[in-house]
Amino acid sequence: MAGSEYLGYYASPSRVTDPGRMAGLLDGLPNDLAELRQVVRGLVIHYRAESPLEHGVPAERMREIDSRYAKMMLARLKELKDGPLTAPRSPTERLVGCCRDFTVLFLAMARAQGIPVRARVGFAAYFVPGYYLDHEVAEVWDAEEQRWRLVDPQLADNHISPTASASTRSTCRGTLFCWPGQPGGSAAQVYENDPELRVPDTVLSDDPLGGPRREVAWLRRAHGSASQEDELDAGALHANLTLFQRSNFSACEDS
Repeated sequence: MAGSEYLGYYASPSRVTDPGRMAGLLDGLPNDLAELRQVVRGLVIHYRAESPLEHGVPAERMREIDSRYAKMMLARLKELKDGPLTAPRSPTERLVGCCRDFTVLFLAMARAQGIPVRARVGFAAYFVPGYYLDHEVAEVWDAEEQRWRLVDPQLADNHISPTASASTRSTCRGTLFCWPGQPGGSAAQVYENDPELRVPDTVLSDDPLGGPRREVAWLRRAHGSASQEDELDAGALHANLTLFQRSNFSACEDS
Protein backbone atom coordinates (compact mmCIF):
# COMPACT_ATOMS: atom_id res chain seq x y z
CA MET A 1 0.00 0.00 0.00
CA ALA A 2 1.40 3.38 -1.01
CA GLY A 3 2.16 5.75 1.85
CA SER A 4 0.94 9.33 2.18
CA GLU A 5 4.41 10.76 1.57
CA TYR A 6 4.76 8.78 -1.65
CA LEU A 7 1.35 9.85 -2.95
CA GLY A 8 1.82 13.39 -1.69
CA TYR A 9 4.89 13.70 -3.89
CA TYR A 10 2.83 12.93 -6.99
CA ALA A 11 -0.06 15.11 -5.84
CA SER A 12 2.18 18.20 -5.59
CA PRO A 13 3.33 20.43 -8.46
CA SER A 14 6.83 20.02 -9.83
CA ARG A 15 8.80 22.71 -11.62
CA VAL A 16 7.23 21.54 -14.87
CA THR A 17 3.62 21.28 -13.70
CA ASP A 18 3.52 24.30 -11.37
CA PRO A 19 0.95 26.75 -12.84
CA GLY A 20 2.62 29.67 -11.10
CA ARG A 21 0.82 32.99 -11.59
CA MET A 22 -1.65 31.27 -13.92
CA ALA A 23 -3.05 29.10 -11.10
CA GLY A 24 -6.35 30.94 -11.21
CA LEU A 25 -7.10 29.38 -14.61
CA LEU A 26 -7.29 25.99 -12.90
CA ASP A 27 -9.98 27.08 -10.44
CA GLY A 28 -13.39 25.57 -11.04
CA LEU A 29 -12.23 22.78 -13.33
CA PRO A 30 -14.09 19.45 -13.06
CA ASN A 31 -12.71 16.94 -10.57
CA ASP A 32 -13.95 14.02 -12.66
CA LEU A 33 -10.90 12.61 -14.43
CA ALA A 34 -12.75 11.80 -17.64
CA GLU A 35 -14.07 15.36 -17.84
CA LEU A 36 -10.64 16.76 -16.97
CA ARG A 37 -9.12 14.75 -19.79
CA GLN A 38 -11.70 16.16 -22.21
CA VAL A 39 -10.78 19.70 -21.16
CA VAL A 40 -7.10 19.04 -21.91
CA ARG A 41 -7.98 17.42 -25.24
CA GLY A 42 -9.56 20.69 -26.36
CA LEU A 43 -6.59 22.89 -25.43
CA VAL A 44 -3.78 21.48 -27.60
CA ILE A 45 -3.47 20.87 -31.33
CA HIS A 46 -0.79 18.29 -32.12
CA TYR A 47 1.99 19.80 -34.18
CA ARG A 48 2.06 16.85 -36.61
CA ALA A 49 -0.88 14.53 -36.15
CA GLU A 50 -3.48 17.30 -36.44
CA SER A 51 -1.79 19.41 -39.17
CA PRO A 52 -2.15 22.85 -37.53
CA LEU A 53 -0.94 24.71 -40.64
CA GLU A 54 -3.83 23.27 -42.61
CA HIS A 55 -6.21 24.61 -39.95
CA GLY A 56 -5.04 28.19 -40.26
CA VAL A 57 -2.33 28.24 -37.59
CA PRO A 58 0.54 30.48 -38.77
CA ALA A 59 3.90 28.76 -39.26
CA GLU A 60 5.61 31.01 -36.71
CA ARG A 61 3.36 29.56 -34.01
CA MET A 62 4.94 26.12 -34.36
CA ARG A 63 7.50 27.30 -31.81
CA GLU A 64 4.79 27.05 -29.13
CA ILE A 65 5.79 23.40 -28.79
CA ASP A 66 8.84 24.64 -26.87
CA SER A 67 6.70 26.11 -24.07
CA ARG A 68 7.23 22.92 -22.01
CA TYR A 69 6.20 24.37 -18.61
CA ALA A 70 2.58 24.46 -17.48
CA LYS A 71 2.70 28.13 -16.49
CA MET A 72 3.99 29.08 -19.95
CA MET A 73 1.37 26.93 -21.69
CA LEU A 74 -1.43 28.40 -19.60
CA ALA A 75 -0.23 31.94 -20.25
CA ARG A 76 -0.22 31.30 -23.99
CA LEU A 77 -3.66 29.71 -23.87
CA LYS A 78 -4.98 32.81 -22.11
CA GLU A 79 -3.46 34.99 -24.84
CA LEU A 80 -5.07 32.87 -27.55
CA LYS A 81 -8.51 32.98 -25.92
CA ASP A 82 -9.39 34.62 -22.64
CA GLY A 83 -11.97 32.95 -20.45
CA PRO A 84 -12.42 29.54 -18.80
CA LEU A 85 -10.38 26.60 -20.08
CA THR A 86 -13.57 24.59 -20.39
CA ALA A 87 -14.88 26.80 -23.21
CA PRO A 88 -14.71 25.28 -26.72
CA ARG A 89 -11.77 26.43 -28.84
CA SER A 90 -11.19 26.53 -32.57
CA PRO A 91 -7.93 24.99 -33.87
CA THR A 92 -6.30 28.44 -34.03
CA GLU A 93 -7.17 29.06 -30.37
CA ARG A 94 -5.37 25.94 -29.19
CA LEU A 95 -1.73 25.62 -28.17
CA VAL A 96 0.53 23.95 -30.74
CA GLY A 97 2.07 21.05 -28.87
CA CYS A 98 2.73 17.33 -28.66
CA CYS A 99 1.88 14.38 -26.40
CA ARG A 100 4.08 15.84 -23.67
CA ASP A 101 1.97 19.00 -23.54
CA PHE A 102 -1.35 17.15 -23.26
CA THR A 103 0.16 15.20 -20.37
CA VAL A 104 1.78 18.17 -18.60
CA LEU A 105 -1.49 20.12 -18.65
CA PHE A 106 -3.42 17.08 -17.39
CA LEU A 107 -0.93 16.65 -14.55
CA ALA A 108 -1.05 20.34 -13.65
CA MET A 109 -4.85 20.31 -13.48
CA ALA A 110 -5.06 17.10 -11.48
CA ARG A 111 -2.33 18.10 -9.02
CA ALA A 112 -4.03 21.44 -8.47
CA GLN A 113 -6.84 19.35 -6.96
CA GLY A 114 -4.50 17.16 -4.93
CA ILE A 115 -4.89 14.12 -7.19
CA PRO A 116 -1.77 11.89 -7.35
CA VAL A 117 -0.70 11.67 -11.00
CA ARG A 118 2.56 11.12 -12.82
CA ALA A 119 3.89 10.98 -16.38
CA ARG A 120 5.32 8.01 -18.24
CA VAL A 121 7.34 7.93 -21.45
CA GLY A 122 7.35 4.92 -23.73
CA PHE A 123 6.32 3.72 -27.15
CA ALA A 124 2.76 3.51 -28.42
CA ALA A 125 1.65 0.88 -30.91
CA TYR A 126 -1.87 2.27 -31.30
CA PHE A 127 -1.18 5.08 -33.80
CA VAL A 128 0.60 3.65 -36.87
CA PRO A 129 0.49 -0.08 -37.68
CA GLY A 130 3.93 -1.65 -37.47
CA TYR A 131 5.55 1.22 -35.58
CA TYR A 132 6.14 2.02 -31.93
CA LEU A 133 6.05 5.82 -31.72
CA ASP A 134 7.64 7.65 -28.81
CA HIS A 135 4.80 8.86 -26.65
CA GLU A 136 4.02 10.34 -23.25
CA VAL A 137 0.98 9.48 -21.16
CA ALA A 138 -0.23 9.98 -17.60
CA GLU A 139 -0.88 7.61 -14.74
CA VAL A 140 -3.45 8.26 -12.01
CA TRP A 141 -3.37 6.56 -8.62
CA ASP A 142 -6.41 4.36 -8.05
CA ALA A 143 -6.84 4.24 -4.27
CA GLU A 144 -9.43 1.46 -4.41
CA GLU A 145 -7.31 -0.82 -6.60
CA GLN A 146 -4.03 0.38 -5.02
CA ARG A 147 -2.39 0.73 -8.42
CA TRP A 148 -1.53 3.24 -11.10
CA ARG A 149 -3.93 3.56 -14.03
CA LEU A 150 -2.92 4.74 -17.50
CA VAL A 151 -4.60 7.78 -19.02
CA ASP A 152 -3.77 9.08 -22.50
CA PRO A 153 -4.85 12.76 -22.49
CA GLN A 154 -4.08 13.12 -26.21
CA LEU A 155 -6.49 10.52 -27.55
CA ALA A 156 -9.81 11.63 -28.92
CA ASP A 157 -12.82 9.87 -27.42
CA ASN A 158 -13.49 8.09 -30.71
CA HIS A 159 -9.91 6.89 -31.22
CA ILE A 160 -9.70 3.21 -32.11
CA SER A 161 -6.29 1.63 -32.45
CA PRO A 162 -5.62 0.51 -36.05
CA THR A 163 -3.42 -2.26 -34.64
CA ALA A 164 -5.79 -3.71 -32.04
CA SER A 165 -7.68 -6.95 -32.53
CA ALA A 166 -11.41 -6.84 -33.14
CA SER A 167 -12.13 -8.02 -29.61
CA THR A 168 -9.79 -5.43 -28.10
CA ARG A 169 -11.38 -2.66 -30.17
CA SER A 170 -14.79 -3.70 -28.94
CA THR A 171 -13.63 -3.76 -25.33
CA CYS A 172 -11.46 -0.66 -25.30
CA ARG A 173 -13.29 1.72 -27.61
CA GLY A 174 -13.81 5.05 -25.93
CA THR A 175 -12.07 4.01 -22.72
CA LEU A 176 -9.76 6.20 -20.71
CA PHE A 177 -8.06 3.91 -18.25
CA CYS A 178 -6.06 0.76 -18.88
CA TRP A 179 -3.21 -0.99 -17.16
CA PRO A 180 -0.54 -3.38 -18.43
CA GLY A 181 -0.91 -7.03 -17.48
CA GLN A 182 2.60 -8.21 -18.21
CA PRO A 183 3.38 -11.68 -16.81
CA GLY A 184 6.49 -12.07 -14.73
CA GLY A 185 7.02 -8.45 -13.79
CA SER A 186 7.06 -5.06 -15.44
CA ALA A 187 7.14 -4.44 -19.15
CA ALA A 188 10.77 -3.39 -18.80
CA GLN A 189 11.70 -6.73 -17.18
CA VAL A 190 9.78 -8.75 -19.75
CA TYR A 191 11.48 -7.06 -22.67
CA GLU A 192 14.91 -7.24 -21.04
CA ASN A 193 14.73 -10.89 -20.07
CA ASP A 194 13.53 -12.26 -23.42
CA PRO A 195 16.32 -12.33 -26.06
CA GLU A 196 13.67 -12.26 -28.78
CA LEU A 197 12.23 -9.01 -27.45
CA ARG A 198 15.25 -7.23 -25.98
CA VAL A 199 15.74 -3.73 -27.37
CA PRO A 200 19.34 -3.03 -28.47
CA ASP A 201 21.20 -0.15 -26.88
CA THR A 202 21.15 1.75 -30.18
CA VAL A 203 18.72 1.43 -33.08
CA LEU A 204 18.10 3.22 -36.38
CA SER A 205 14.53 4.46 -36.61
CA ASP A 206 12.66 5.41 -39.78
CA ASP A 207 10.01 8.05 -39.19
CA PRO A 208 6.61 6.79 -40.44
CA LEU A 209 5.43 10.39 -40.65
CA GLY A 210 8.13 11.40 -43.12
CA GLY A 211 10.85 12.85 -40.88
CA PRO A 212 14.56 12.05 -41.07
CA ARG A 213 15.96 8.69 -40.04
CA ARG A 214 17.19 8.84 -36.48
CA GLU A 215 19.69 6.91 -34.37
CA VAL A 216 18.15 6.28 -30.98
CA ALA A 217 20.10 5.35 -27.86
CA TRP A 218 18.04 4.18 -24.88
CA LEU A 219 18.44 5.89 -21.53
CA ARG A 220 18.56 3.29 -18.77
CA ARG A 221 18.56 3.92 -15.07
CA ALA A 222 17.83 1.68 -12.12
CA HIS A 223 14.64 2.28 -10.19
CA GLY A 224 15.06 4.36 -7.09
CA SER A 225 13.86 7.42 -5.26
CA ALA A 226 13.70 10.55 -7.37
CA SER A 227 13.92 14.12 -6.18
CA GLN A 228 11.28 16.59 -7.25
CA GLU A 229 13.88 18.42 -9.33
CA ASP A 230 14.87 15.47 -11.50
CA GLU A 231 11.34 14.19 -12.04
CA LEU A 232 10.91 16.32 -15.17
CA ASP A 233 7.39 14.92 -15.39
CA ALA A 234 8.64 12.53 -18.04
CA GLY A 235 9.11 9.34 -16.06
CA ALA A 236 12.15 8.43 -18.15
CA LEU A 237 14.50 9.20 -15.25
CA HIS A 238 12.91 6.71 -12.88
CA ALA A 239 11.52 4.14 -15.28
CA ASN A 240 13.15 1.85 -17.77
CA LEU A 241 11.65 1.02 -21.15
CA THR A 242 7.87 1.02 -20.98
CA LEU A 243 5.87 -0.21 -23.94
CA PHE A 244 2.33 1.12 -24.35
CA GLN A 245 0.48 -1.31 -26.57
CA ARG A 246 -3.27 -1.31 -26.11
CA SER A 247 -3.63 -4.88 -27.35
CA ASN A 248 -1.35 -5.99 -24.48
CA PHE A 249 -3.47 -4.41 -21.78
CA SER A 250 -5.11 -7.01 -19.60
CA ALA A 251 -8.15 -4.95 -18.63
CA CYS A 252 -10.00 -1.82 -19.62
CA GLU A 253 -12.77 0.15 -18.02
CA ASP A 254 -15.43 2.28 -19.66
CA SER A 255 -15.31 5.99 -18.84
